[in-house]
Order: sequence, then structure tokens, then C-alpha cells
Amino acid sequence: MSPAGLITTVEIWLAIGAVVALLFVTFGIDRIEPNAKNGYVFRVLILPGLCLLWPLVLWRWRLAESGGEDWRNRHSPQRKSAGLLGFGMAAAIAVILLIAATQRPVPVDSTAPAPEKIGATAEWRLI
Repeated sequence: MSPAGLITTVEIWLAIGAVVALLFVTFGIDRIEPNAKNGYVFRVLILPGLCLLWPLVLWRWRLAESGGEDWRNRHSPQRKSAGLLGFGMAAAIAVILLIAATQRPVPVDSTAPAPEKIGATAEWRLI
């Protein structure tokens, strides 16, 4: 994958995340978390996290809306999926680093002027 492709993928991910985040903050958060009622500053603060973690938000939103979530275990971590997510993120980081290591540097333009060393010269005087 080229760097431009990676950037495009991230842009698509964040665009989908922004739509999901706005829908969740507008319609879903009051149904999921009753303590968030009238917490408008809180909603703005969680927008960046919602944009990044939108698949998890959709999954938890669906569980809560369908009644499939056990209210006693509501805030306990999902251990099986957390392990898979950690492994997936580690693999993604390894792939990104491998792609970055295999990219060739852009050749230097031979017509560009050579860099000059900037330093004090004998012509400079204190005023």
C-alpha cells in the first residue's frame, strides 16, 4: 500500500467515524448512558474518541438497543474481543512499519542548489 493509499484509508475511516460519532452523540448516548443526559460539554469531549473507535461504538450501541447487553456486566471489559483487538492492532503496527521501511526515498533533484552552512561571519559586528 502506498503512503497516499494509507492516507486515503485513514481519511475514509475518520469520515465514517465522524458520521457515526455525530449520530451517536445526537441520538444514542441518552439511550446507552442515562447519566449523560444534558451533558453537552461531555458530548463534545468524547467526539474524537468516537471517531476513532466507531466500530466498537456501533457494536455496543447495537447490543444496548437490542437488549442483549447484561446490565450487571455493562462496564466490565470484553476480554475475548479485547485480546483480538490488541493482536490486530499490533499486527497493523507491524505492517505499517514494514511498509514504511520498504518505501524508497525520493531522489534528490540535481538542479537544486546545494545547502549552505549558516554561521557567523567576520562582517558581523555588535551594534
